Amino acid sequence: MKTAVHPHSLIAYYDPAHVEGFNERERLILAALHKMGQATHRQLQQFLEMPELGSVQPRCSDLIRKGTIEECGKVRCEFTGSTVRLLRIRAWQDERQMEIAL
Repeated sequence: MKTAVHPHSLIAYYDPAHVEGFNERERLILAALHKMGQATHRQLQQFLEMPELGSVQPRCSDLIRKGTIEECGKVRCEFTGSTVRLLRIRAWQDERQMEIAL
C-alpha cells in the first residue's frame, strides 16, 4: 500500500518552524506547540521567553483564524486563577490530504 501525505502535513510534523506562509512569530508559536503538545497563551509566552502576553495572543488568534491551531479545552491559569483556553496544532482534516493507492 502506497500512501501520499499532504506536503504541509509532513513539514509540520517534522519541523513546523519551516512552514511557508507564516510570519516569524507564528512559526515560533507553531514550533513551541509542536514541542509542548498543548499550551495556554501564558505557557507559550514563558516557553518562548517573550516579554509580555501581548507578544503571543494576537499571533495565536491569527493562527486560529488560519485554521492552523485550535482551542482544545479550558484550564485554570496557574498565575491568575482565571479560566483560559488551551491551544494545540489542529489536525489536518482535508479529505484530499491522503491519497491511497492499493
